[in-house]
Amino acid sequence: DGDSDYDSEFDDDDDDAALEAFRQKRLAELRKSQTKQAENKAKGHGEVRTITQDEFLSQCTSSEYVACHFFHKEFERCKIMDHHLKRIAPQHLTCKFVRIDAEKAPFFVVKLKIQTLPTLLVFKDGKTIERLVGFEDLADVTSKDPDDFPTSRLGYWLEKTGAIEYEGPDSDDEDYKETNRSGMHHRFRVYDEDI
Repeated sequence: DGDSDYDSEFDDDDDDAALEAFRQKRLAELRKSQTKQAENKAKGHGEVRTITQDEFLSQCTSSEYVACHFFHKEFERCKIMDHHLKRIAPQHLTCKFVRIDAEKAPFFVVKLKIQTLPTLLVFKDGKTIERLVGFEDLADVTSKDPDDFPTSRLGYWLEKTGAIEYEGPDSDDEDYKETNRSGMHHRFRVYDEDI
């Protein structure tokens, strides 16, 4: 009977040791994740930043994933793209979001064959892996307004590229409800160009 008490004490010690090992491993993972997030924030992740042609290569190669919006300051559709990117960027630190004025970046417009604005390029380790031209695949084909699409559509498109893990609404209806609740439905929005 004394042996079973002795074994029980060892089992408890084993459980405590296993729990402590698990706890230490989890803490190390959390520290690593926080360090990575801090590094990404220092690289400009978490916001949409406007870059120049001279900054393009260094910005698009300094992070694993970069989403680059080629825009024109007077194009309404570019302002719509900026609006959706500004909603996504702060929640997804795994990807750097930048925008570049196509008029002021003629070399990269030609080199990357940018023919329609807005164009969103996704880079992985400095190489283009995906291209979104205009709002293809984002707009609802049954909608009267091809510019009226929920942010979740762009979020899920970015997730398919691997750039982010999007956890938006399960359906477009939920995203529309959210934008309507906040008084930001597209027909009444004024998209600002101050990013």
